[in-house]
Amino acid sequence: MDNSYRLTRCAQWVLGVVLLQYALLGNAQSNGQTSWTFSNSIAVSNLRRSKVFYHLESSGRKNIAASEKSVAVVWEDNRTGKSAIYFATKPFDNKKFDPPVPVSTGNEAVEPSMTAFSDDRYLLAWEQDGSVWSRLVKAGKLGTPLKLDGGPGGQVSVTSTDGKTAYAVWSQRARAGQRILIARLSAVGPDLALVSSDAKEIDHSNKDRKNQFYPSVAVARVGVVVAWEDRRAGHTQILYSCAGKNQAFSRPLVLNEQGPKISSQYGSGTGAARPSLAAVGGGDIVAVWSDKRDFRSGYDVYSAFIRGSVCRFGPNIKVQDEFGAAIAQWHPSVIGDEANLVVAVWGDDRNESADIWLSWMKGDGSWSDDLGVPPASGDGDQSHPAMTIDHRGKLHLVWVSQDSPSAASQLRYTETEAKR
Repeated sequence: MDNSYRLTRCAQWVLGVVLLQYALLGNAQSNGQTSWTFSNSIAVSNLRRSKVFYHLESSGRKNIAASEKSVAVVWEDNRTGKSAIYFATKPFDNKKFDPPVPVSTGNEAVEPSMTAFSDDRYLLAWEQDGSVWSRLVKAGKLGTPLKLDGGPGGQVSVTSTDGKTAYAVWSQRARAGQRILIARLSAVGPDLALVSSDAKEIDHSNKDRKNQFYPSVAVARVGVVVAWEDRRAGHTQILYSCAGKNQAFSRPLVLNEQGPKISSQYGSGTGAARPSLAAVGGGDIVAVWSDKRDFRSGYDVYSAFIRGSVCRFGPNIKVQDEFGAAIAQWHPSVIGDEANLVVAVWGDDRNESADIWLSWMKGDGSWSDDLGVPPASGDGDQSHPAMTIDHRGKLHLVWVSQDSPSAASQLRYTETEAKR
């Protein structure tokens, strides 16, 4: 091999490295025609103590919401020696969160979910001592807790409709299985009173033992849409169902596309998990979920849309870019706003550290290149992201941060605005 060939190969390698660094630098600042500027992260709760663990584990990833004047976070931690639910709010113009307010009242409470109501109120729901509970909160004042109908259950997720009404969905333990129930929750009067409709089962097509978990719910032009994990096929699929106004829920359909079965020796099919739904401007619905159809790299993030008034999700589209193709993604969620901004968030360790990543839907209907969130990247582990978007178009992001595996964890928060 002559020296000129070596020099040519070396020059090509150097050029490739320079171009890659340039691309990554640009990705940290902007992507396509959209740019982002993130605030410095702040603590949601100042308590940071060994053996106190924070959890953002809401079904549908609904741990953060924004009302007219504030943003709020709900979580589970064990600061008193038992798992309990806490809530903290931050007026938009404030530099820090108000002190946390205890929300649950039982012996053990887990997996809270939240949505915003009008008049700066928030509706919370959680599992407590084996049942599902809900209550309204405003400026640290708590409404009376309400136990939802339906028997033992958990994994609750909520979404609001008109500022005073919400839907709650959860997994109820029944007949040695799990089934998805839904109830409508309404604020009553000027105080923080709350009433609930009777809980109804979503899926009447399967009379056998059900195995249905981790539902998510959104409301748009098509009506109420619910998606969940379902194991009737011998492996975990994402199923969904819709109900128009005053109509029953439709027969469930499979959301994650099924490829050819590779082997009868190793399971019944590929896995999918943890759907997250959001309404988008124009009356559409977007879903993201964890999908293991490419089993060699672990879970990927996939997405699909309901466009218009027909209850059918379109083609599955992978969200993360090729730089994240060879490693697993975790805890995806999605949001949308009236201006048709659609943003997905998740965690992965492509840079040899557990970081938070964003991607957003571009004007041509494709997902952007991935963007690492600067305040949630680098040293330590950043995981379990949840996000929301307010009426001003600002995106609010919360996650669990841990400097090292033996260090105390903390909830961190940042905000940003899409510049298009």
